[in-house]
Amino acid sequence: MSSDNHAGSVGNNIDATVAESTAGDTVDSVFVAQPDAAAVHFKTVSAGQFSPPSESVGPVKKRISAVAFGALAVLLLALLVLGYLRASTAVLISVIPDEANVSIGGFSPKIANSYLLLAGDYSLTATAPGYVDKLQALNVGSDDSQQFTVQLQPMPGHINIESNVEQLHLSIDGVEQQASLPGLLADMEQGRYQLTFSSSRYFSQLVEVMVEGLDKTQRLYVSMQPAWGELSINSDPEGAEVLVDDRVVGHTPLTAQVLQTGSQLRLHKRGFNPWSGLVTVKAGESAIYPDIELQAADAQVSLSSEPSAAQVTVNGLFVGQTPLDMSLRSGESHQLKLFSEGYQVLNKTLQLEAAQRQSYRLQLQPQLGELQLRVRPVGASVSVNGKLLGSGDQNLNLIAREQVIEVSLEGFVSQRQRVVPKPGLIQSLSFNLLTEQQHYWAQFPRQINPSGIAMTLMRPQADFTMGTARRESGRRSNEAQRKVRIDKPFYVANYEITNSQYQQFDRQHNSLQIASISLDGAQQPVVNIDWLQAAKFCNWLSRRQQLTPVYAIIDNELRSADLSHNGYRLPSEVEWAWLARVDGKAPLRRYSWGRSYPPTAVLANYADARSNTLLGKSVPGYDDGHIVTAPVGSYPADARGLFDVAGNVSEWVHDFYSIAINRGEPLLNPSGPETGRDHVIRGASWRHGSRTEIRLSYREFGNKGTLDIGFRVARNIE
Repeated sequence: MSSDNHAGSVGNNIDATVAESTAGDTVDSVFVAQPDAAAVHFKTVSAGQFSPPSESVGPVKKRISAVAFGALAVLLLALLVLGYLRASTAVLISVIPDEANVSIGGFSPKIANSYLLLAGDYSLTATAPGYVDKLQALNVGSDDSQQFTVQLQPMPGHINIESNVEQLHLSIDGVEQQASLPGLLADMEQGRYQLTFSSSRYFSQLVEVMVEGLDKTQRLYVSMQPAWGELSINSDPEGAEVLVDDRVVGHTPLTAQVLQTGSQLRLHKRGFNPWSGLVTVKAGESAIYPDIELQAADAQVSLSSEPSAAQVTVNGLFVGQTPLDMSLRSGESHQLKLFSEGYQVLNKTLQLEAAQRQSYRLQLQPQLGELQLRVRPVGASVSVNGKLLGSGDQNLNLIAREQVIEVSLEGFVSQRQRVVPKPGLIQSLSFNLLTEQQHYWAQFPRQINPSGIAMTLMRPQADFTMGTARRESGRRSNEAQRKVRIDKPFYVANYEITNSQYQQFDRQHNSLQIASISLDGAQQPVVNIDWLQAAKFCNWLSRRQQLTPVYAIIDNELRSADLSHNGYRLPSEVEWAWLARVDGKAPLRRYSWGRSYPPTAVLANYADARSNTLLGKSVPGYDDGHIVTAPVGSYPADARGLFDVAGNVSEWVHDFYSIAINRGEPLLNPSGPETGRDHVIRGASWRHGSRTEIRLSYREFGNKGTLDIGFRVARNIE
């Protein structure tokens, strides 16, 4: 067989062997062809006898497996790199300053200025000289690219301050600092500052600096300029101790440093008065101060007096009150005067030696005035300025200044008076002590006159029966008897309210006329008003006097009434009955003049002979001088000083109308029902003349105004 054929045969054997190996057969040997460097020429291979491969084929197989494994590893690595590149994000990290070093925990490949990072959390550390290390967390998302900026904090800087003085005070931007300078001013943040340096006896220096920071130490030299000049000082006599700004600098004569802004100069020498003054010398210059003449030391005087607290003047100038310590110029005469109210002026001349100490206790002579005291009750004690002097009438000689005289006795209210006795005159004082009850009532005047309405204080204390007995002649059915008690004090108007007074409240009101006879005269009692108008007048009067109104009237309707208020009101029926009928005697008064009818004297305005043609009735044989209403007060007042209670016009009272019988315990200060339709009307008028009508127990009711109904006002004392 030729070499070509052999080559072809080998080639076939190799193919067969690979195929058979693939099938899983054992290969004993492999033959490998080595072609020429030139082209290989293949020829047809003829069939030959098969011979199994020998054992020498094994090493060739192992080399092929290693190559395959390496290729596979490279492939896998390439796949991993490709996968990381596809899954990672390009993260650009900018760091200030640029020269900072950056490290990122975990796998963080860097390409150019970007890091290829998978999505997730990372820890970044940035460091740079002169900056504070920074640890920052990064959260990388799934975006294609991301950017983070990291800025480092510059470290503070330091200034080493040097100076030509041993102690400096520092203010930074106007804020006082506690630094000990000259020395290191540490830990100043980067930036521009205004530093103000000051030191005693030097001019302040203002320096503007730029702190570099970055833990660098800068150097600053502060040259302080002296703020003083030199002053030559001498005294007469010499040898005085010299203090400049409270610092001892020596004895005169000497030259001392004095501030341009001014220094306090003081000189001391035994036996002489201290000297002080403010001096100044321009910085860097010298000056001579005029010789200082020291004065011999003042004398020291301690002054007291009897009495104490006397006013003291020296040479006409007020210097204080005793007891008093003072200095007087030695070797000179001084005029001393002491004054105290009620005492004669004390004059004294003083002349003392240098540094002499002297004490004086001076007695002032009193000026007396005489007081004659009349004391009742005679057993009452008399005290002056809190000191008990005796009891009963007294003749006292007291110092002519304010004296407080008090008279007291158990069971009575003490009285106190302040008086200044007059020298050479006799003054008389009276003390009339009151019991507690008398003192209480003394604070309430018996007569008052608010807004021109004269009123009298009434102090009732009575149990009586309102109404009349069935057997009384002229009695009406609404005069049922009621036991009552009245003990509440009150003020009541002396007169019925006039047209003039009412028209101050309601300028449009007109009391009209009858038979061409006017009822609207200024001093005639107001008529033609209903109960509500009378109550409104009371509220108006209360407000004028800044009192609390009694009647709550809303939408022209009475909603409530509170008789505990201190405002004006209408008298209650029990008050009116007490005023008209109770005189402390039994039985109660039937008529204003007594108990018989008709009257024998003209005491009130009733229907008389003049009005008979108008009214068709009259009091038999009676002529009061008026056909209709008379001016209020035209007839005599009753025993309580009230006018027209019986006659002239009937009067609205506070109570709602009712007929109530009470034979049990007396009702205390009753004021009628809380509600009702009509109100009670009490008293006779110019229209009344029958025995029934002019009785003091006569009562009517209504809610409309008529030509013979008016009112008077009342109020509580508190």
